[in-house]
Amino acid sequence: MIARLLFTLTAASLAPFHLGPAAAQDLFIENVRMAHTGEGDELVQIAVRDGKIREIGVSVEAPEGSKQIDAEGNYVTPALMNSMTQLGLIELFSVGETRDSSAGASGLGAAFDVQYGLNENSILVDIARHEGLAWAVTLPDGGDGGFSGLGAILHLSTEGGILYQPRMGLVFNSGAAADGSRAAYWTELHQALNAGTEAEAPVAEALAGDIPLIIKASRESDILQALALRKEYGVRVILLGGEEAWRRAPELAAADIPVILVPYASLPSSYDMIGARADNAALLHEAGVKIAFCTDSIFISHNAGTAMRVGAGIAAAHGLDRRAALDAMTRNPAEIWGVSDEYGSLAPGKSADIVIWSGDPLEALSRPIRIFISGRSVDGLSRHQALRDTYHPKQGLSTK
Repeated sequence: MIARLLFTLTAASLAPFHLGPAAAQDLFIENVRMAHTGEGDELVQIAVRDGKIREIGVSVEAPEGSKQIDAEGNYVTPALMNSMTQLGLIELFSVGETRDSSAGASGLGAAFDVQYGLNENSILVDIARHEGLAWAVTLPDGGDGGFSGLGAILHLSTEGGILYQPRMGLVFNSGAAADGSRAAYWTELHQALNAGTEAEAPVAEALAGDIPLIIKASRESDILQALALRKEYGVRVILLGGEEAWRRAPELAAADIPVILVPYASLPSSYDMIGARADNAALLHEAGVKIAFCTDSIFISHNAGTAMRVGAGIAAAHGLDRRAALDAMTRNPAEIWGVSDEYGSLAPGKSADIVIWSGDPLEALSRPIRIFISGRSVDGLSRHQALRDTYHPKQGLSTK
């Protein structure tokens, strides 16, 4: 159902065909309704200069020479951030030479670094921009279990490159293999951490607190192992997946372990997530756990913005506070991944990564009207939208 909905949403988005980066210019956006505060609040103005938000408020004056944009009372948010993607690493799942997300048979393990396979010209990156996504974490896929490698933070700028921070975290997959045991992977992790200063570079960086240890875990027993690891070694742990994290929400909050979760993962898709439930995000938030949203399956690279936003709406429909749902795609991931000085809220000094929406961003059928990344307008159509406008029946061509 979600796949059909996303196809419809992609075809419904409206913006002109992208021919290249728009020039940065000073902006004055008026009649802004802040989505984080909801209906009934006073409309504000946002002044942008040199790609940064200069001022925001109810009586802001337009900077001289700035381009004026009327938001017409529509909701405005920071552009979104997806906390687990493979943008720039996968183009087509079915074509091997377009998949650069795994070390394969190389045996690199923790040393595998996704930055060297990043394709900044990926069509999927441009599609993500047009869906209102400006920031993304792109992570390696390690297969069954053990160390997967090092991830990267992307800022989907229309010029200057999209790699914002390489080597931003070490990924460990705790899931059981079809022909192995999760116990073997946890033993491998403990052995690596016990090596201390003699450990290979990425593990040593995690031990020193320079990068977080990103533990992919769905089952409660693996989440308990992650909690014990945090206590024993003092490493900074980020839990990825966490379909059964609601069972240990108070302990995760006390240990200051944030959870990156798929907001639409409400049913078990494996034996590791028998306890999956639709209100996982709401229960974690209520317990004081910092949560951020991501996507999975094909949406880990395709429609990574829209799928996450639709999922956030589903989480809100199952009890998650509306503001918390928006924070899980903006403020929270910025804080979790250490980019909150640059991004995460509409505030002076932050990057002018701004989206004007046609309606409530938590409603599935809302779409971006205008998108700005570092103050540059994301103009034009994505390739999908251009194909729609070429072959849609309104152009006189039949789809039968």
